[in-house]
Amino acid sequence: MATKYFCAPAGAGTYNWVGGGYWYLDLAHTIPTIDPTNADDTLFDSGFPSAAQIANVNATANCKNMDWTGAGNTPTLTGASSLTVAGNLATIAEMVWNTSGRLFFSGAGKTITTNGLTIGSTINLQPSATISLLDNLTLGAGKDLQLWNTSTSLTTNNNTLTIGTVSIVSTVTITLGSSTVNCTSWSNTGTLTITVNTATINCSGNFTGGNVNYNGATINLTGATSSVSGNLTCAQLNLASGTTQTITFTAGQVITVTTSSSLSGSAGHVHTLTSTGEWSIIKTGGGTILADYVTVRYCQARPANTWYARPPSTDNGGNTGVVFPNTKGNPLSNLVNAGII
Repeated sequence: MATKYFCAPAGAGTYNWVGGGYWYLDLAHTIPTIDPTNADDTLFDSGFPSAAQIANVNATANCKNMDWTGAGNTPTLTGASSLTVAGNLATIAEMVWNTSGRLFFSGAGKTITTNGLTIGSTINLQPSATISLLDNLTLGAGKDLQLWNTSTSLTTNNNTLTIGTVSIVSTVTITLGSSTVNCTSWSNTGTLTITVNTATINCSGNFTGGNVNYNGATINLTGATSSVSGNLTCAQLNLASGTTQTITFTAGQVITVTTSSSLSGSAGHVHTLTSTGEWSIIKTGGGTILADYVTVRYCQARPANTWYARPPSTDNGGNTGVVFPNTKGNPLSNLVNAGII
């Protein structure tokens, strides 16, 4: 293993990672070396003597630890090829990271420190990779977090994640703690073990829960349309009251909420909760779910008298256990007098 320093010559330009001849074995950049392997640490601390310089991942690239700490002149990392980091990654806010190739992580006990940088790459954890976030993780628009491989593990250390799709397709462990995850969709089709505590998941698109207990998580569906599939348990399932939303549940699906949920729309922003067949929502831990400005179809609410769809809400058919006040047998005055609504 060696430490290899990247050093571009003076002057603006693009300098290739692979085969470019810009790697050196010494800090003074006088001893040239070959391109890094997954056993070599790579440092970019003084490798950019001029502004507008670009390190280009021009072919499949590898390294062990990657450290941009101390790099000056706002360097850029770009390229269409993949980059695999087998160790720790530390970036700086004063750089630009914008690659179309994926960023792979491998190895156990590794860390990511962004120092406020938005990483413009899709991140993929390799088999048995275990990664801890030491600060917030923000990916560029359209860049995803891919947990596709066996025995991968992600610990967020209560930090905030802002990413595209969270995609889980294998045996994966996630420890969220009190993190906030902002994502465009959540897709769990693998075997997920998740420790949530008080985490919040803000999802603007589809949510595939994958028959998992999300412990004490609050799940907020924030987009105009979302499909929700897979049985799931969470503390709260909330919708955005100021947004007109259509939420499509899967026939046969069971959703269990343990504390409370805010499903209400508002004037001019009705929430349509629909399905092609019966779906269930179960309220545990006592209390009720109160919702205004909702249109509900095929919902089976349990236990009885725990979900009240208050005026001006609409019974769109096929519902059982959802109380629509002012309908036959549910006079509004009785529910007001009982202190329910």
